[in-house]
Amino acid sequence: MGEADKLVAAGSMWLFSTDDRTGMREETISELVKNLSEEMVKAGEAREPFQLRDLRRTAETMLAKLGTGPNIRGEVQSHGLGGVQKRHYDQHDYLEEKRAALRLWASHLAALRAGTAVAAPARTESNIIGAAPAIGGQEVVSQPSMGASLIAYAV
Repeated sequence: MGEADKLVAAGSMWLFSTDDRTGMREETISELVKNLSEEMVKAGEAREPFQLRDLRRTAETMLAKLGTGPNIRGEVQSHGLGGVQKRHYDQHDYLEEKRAALRLWASHLAALRAGTAVAAPARTESNIIGAAPAIGGQEVVSQPSMGASLIAYAV
């Protein structure tokens, strides 16, 4: 069971919280990341300072490399696609797809930490999380709705 799964099982929906009931403000998390970054540079564990947005960019890039489609990556980052379809027609919350993507990311991070990470599989439309099955011979990617923030929820 991963850390996110343990938090959910314990009844916490927040990845960053001081009391498991309230999410930390993004500014607080940014300051913590800044301090961590400075300590890692001093210790030689990072080549250069980084910011919270760098972690979001890394997660987005690695989720893509691991085969997560752009729509689900947008959902995970709380960007989702907008427009008429989202506002009026697509009411799906994409929770299971976001969970699958974040579990994949957590597994990859655990493998990196353990030194057992392997190259990501070749991406095909059929193995991209968030891709719909082919319809009439054409690959179709599902449309997302607004989702939970990567820094707010442990799904």
